[in-house]
Amino acid sequence: MIPRLLEARVMEALRDRPVVLITGPRQSGKTTLARSIPGYAYVTLDSLAALDAARSDPEGFVAGLPDRTVIDEVQRAPGLFLSPPTSTQSPSQRSGGRSATLASRDGSRQGLMNPSAGASLASRASR
Repeated sequence: MIPRLLEARVMEALRDRPVVLITGPRQSGKTTLARSIPGYAYVTLDSLAALDAARSDPEGFVAGLPDRTVIDEVQRAPGLFLSPPTSTQSPSQRSGGRSATLASRDGSRQGLMNPSAGASLASRASR
């Protein structure tokens, strides 16, 4: 396996940020990096069942995830970025330390950084 030089930066960001967004071009190792983060569950929205759940009930989907979860292909369910702030507060703000690492194809971040989203998940994400 090729060493992922950004793994330490992702782990550092997760210490004080509730959400870390990993973006990049196709085939650049985003999923490999996201899956290598120790102590995090992994869910991909390539799974039709997970995608349907995330689209139909974004709040319920996030609430049903383990406290520390990687959500891959997150751009496929834009409603996740409007989840309530309490679902992804930083470890110092909420007992249990819920956090998420989001892996997304480059180019999809325009939807993630939508200024009209207000206090959305995107406003709490570290890239």
